[in-house]
Amino acid sequence: MRNTYRPDIDGLRAIAVLAVIAFHAVPNALPGGFIGVDIFFVISGYLISRNILLAVGAEQFSFADFYLRRARRILPALYFTVLATFAVGVALFSPEALRSLAKETTSAVLSISNVEYWRESRQYFAAASEQLGLLHVWSLSAEEQFYLVWPALLLVTQRKLGTHRIPFAVGAIGALSLLTAIITHAIDPSAAFFLPQCRIFEFCLGVAVLFAERRFEPRAADALFVVGSLAVLILLWLLPGAKPLQPAALLVPCGGAALIILSGAQSRLAVALSAWPLRSIGLISYSLYLCHWPTLFFYRQFQSGPMGSIEIAGLFGLMFVIATSMYMWVEQPFRRRRPSNVRFVASCCIVGLSIVGTALMAYKQQGWPARLSPEQLARKQLEQFGMAPCKTVSGDGCLFGATGMARAVEILGDSLVNQYVGALDPILKRLNRAGYAPPSFGCLMLEGLTSSSENKTRDCAGLREGTLDRLASEMTPIIIGQAWTGYAPLGLPDGSLVSTQDEMNGAFETAIERTMARLGGHSRRFLLIGEQVPLACPINGASYERSMLMGKMRPECPETTLAQVRERTASINAMLQRVRDRHLDNVILLRPEDYLCGETCINRENGVSLYYDDEHFSVAGSRFVGRRAEPLILDFIGTTGD
Repeated sequence: MRNTYRPDIDGLRAIAVLAVIAFHAVPNALPGGFIGVDIFFVISGYLISRNILLAVGAEQFSFADFYLRRARRILPALYFTVLATFAVGVALFSPEALRSLAKETTSAVLSISNVEYWRESRQYFAAASEQLGLLHVWSLSAEEQFYLVWPALLLVTQRKLGTHRIPFAVGAIGALSLLTAIITHAIDPSAAFFLPQCRIFEFCLGVAVLFAERRFEPRAADALFVVGSLAVLILLWLLPGAKPLQPAALLVPCGGAALIILSGAQSRLAVALSAWPLRSIGLISYSLYLCHWPTLFFYRQFQSGPMGSIEIAGLFGLMFVIATSMYMWVEQPFRRRRPSNVRFVASCCIVGLSIVGTALMAYKQQGWPARLSPEQLARKQLEQFGMAPCKTVSGDGCLFGATGMARAVEILGDSLVNQYVGALDPILKRLNRAGYAPPSFGCLMLEGLTSSSENKTRDCAGLREGTLDRLASEMTPIIIGQAWTGYAPLGLPDGSLVSTQDEMNGAFETAIERTMARLGGHSRRFLLIGEQVPLACPINGASYERSMLMGKMRPECPETTLAQVRERTASINAMLQRVRDRHLDNVILLRPEDYLCGETCINRENGVSLYYDDEHFSVAGSRFVGRRAEPLILDFIGTTGD
């Protein structure tokens, strides 16, 4: 365990960071590139534990010195990246997008990004990865959380059990972490990805290398190096990047990285990793990792569709220029000139608190909407998801209309019915009545049905039963709607599955009848929402909303014909009509196509998109349907509106 520079480890760092960048830039080109982060964890486990144990052996270890070294290594470049990303967001982003970035900024500085991204991933309308400007910082947060506990854990083990028993303790901790990751992955894959307790086993593999180090015969060292390299390189090419990897499968690339570290100092083949090009990239790998994602992130705000080879090459070149500059003028001054510890700590506190304070101000002040012109602000409000005045469904649900008054309507379903809040809100305010939508995005809310496509981050079954029990105790009119085509295969009460649309329609018809009977049957009024009229082109609503200051507008999609729409909607609406025909006295059917379509179906009004994305209405779209369907809605509520 000699404290000597390992050029091969810098070469391994280069492989890891290049793999991550390639995966983020062109996922299909290197589908397993995400394991570069796991390789970094193995390297960190090895180097950090080696330095701690060397200092302990020389009786020179102190916690203050350890954390100061880590802070000098991590914080200057991290703060620079976070601050620069936030500053660009202030200049370019819409209020909602800046508010989201401000939240990311705060989490990054406080080293809790991984926890926050895990929490956010549990939301139905969670931002996609390409909409998160500091997503890559999650791994730094996980690493910093490891640093927080590992020195104390290592020292306690060494003093209580002796150095010779540290490998057994590390093995036990790693095994417990792996078991935790496997169990967690089965319940919540996002938690297994982001949370540190599910990643510690990767650090432990690096620690294990310390206690496996010995003098190898050249052939043995070469063999270990080849096996480790194959484990890493093959998986870089073959892993399916679209799916979360089983934690146990990560043992292969992480074990491969551990073998490379174990043999790299002795293998004759490791000269490839120690070569100047890889070693140079390894030296700037931290800055390169920090700057690569914001570079891609901001470019993608201007560009849509896949990037061409010239664009990719240009972005890679820009990343290397930024990373080299950061390495020379941000990283190195704090490591070589070494300002006094007091000055350094004070500077970090001032800068960190200033960033957090500014970001919190932007968050609390709704993303500083004064940066938008009145026209931009009006468009933004009309083109957000059609649930206004609620922006999303919180854990308490959405209360709308005249919120202090008695409820005139309850909503039962997923986002395809929650989108009608925007239509109902102005009507209910005029009637001086309220409405309520539960936090049921992504959930089937009809009795007896389940689906593997339900939102896995929610307890849909518990929410469904609780909501149905509550509604059964009152007689408020209920609006029922679902993504009728979005839950295949459907699970039936007897445990069987159906997956064709005809089979699903039959299951939905039975479930609607069962649900209405449970909620009052003929003595209660129900409004069924028909199949949604889809948009003819793909739109990512959040992407266009966040890019408003850059002049990026939703594309004008071609209008679909009514005949084309009915190819999708006919069988579902016929099923709902059968339910309606059996309950003419208390059930009404609202078909969106009746209010959007003549010979063709409109998707814009006065230049404003009626759709938030290619499936959901915007506020403008919800209100458009609400205005045209107002007589039907008033009839359903049971008042003429006077």
